[in-house]
Amino acid sequence: SHFVQFYEDEGFLVETVADWLAAGLRRGEAGVAIATAEHLLAIDEALLRRGLDAGELRSSAQLRSVDAHDA
Repeated sequence: SHFVQFYEDEGFLVETVADWLAAGLRRGEAGVAIATAEHLLAIDEALLRRGLDAGELRSSAQLRSVDAHDA
């Protein structure tokens, strides 16, 4: 599914994306995050706070992170 979320606060964006990714990752689904390098790092940290290691998830190909500037 797709959705649009407007935000004024960077923290809100990171926490919302991390919640959404975490829900799918816990169900065994794959996730893709396309964001700036700063946001990707913040999302990784937010996932870690939720008990998910983004590095391990990327190694297992369950999570893909793409720098928006490279996309």
